Amino acid sequence: MPKHDQDDEPDWFTVEPDDHDTPPAAAQQPGVHITVTPPPPPPADPAKADRRARIRRWLAVHGAAAAAGWYSGLGQIAEDFMSDVGDGAPMAALVLAGVAWYAAELAVENVRFMPSRLRPAARVIYRIPFATLLLAVALHAPRAAF
Repeated sequence: MPKHDQDDEPDWFTVEPDDHDTPPAAAQQPGVHITVTPPPPPPADPAKADRRARIRRWLAVHGAAAAAGWYSGLGQIAEDFMSDVGDGAPMAALVLAGVAWYAAELAVENVRFMPSRLRPAARVIYRIPFATLLLAVALHAPRAAF
């Protein structure tokens, strides 16, 4: 087989000038013409975006409530309670967290006299005991005996 010089090898692609004055027959070269078109991006899933927004909102509300409860001293009260209970501390704290969650849900949904612009702030304030108890359980869990 004879060895070809670099200039003798044909290009594996060609770039045609974007000139509309040339007739179409002159623009076509003999050979196989392949056009590679990337696939269109997948359509955005609104349900997935809505779910992510709800997760971020839940984390923001409960994170703010847990931080407020922890720094106001409610976290230390929960830690002392769990230390006094002993081995059943995580379960007792989770039951209290469930009661706090239920009370917060009732309070937020049944407060009709509150203006609608104040309800998000009330939602955070009512969830302080629930989020603080969950944080205390998470921080107390390594000492739990199951």
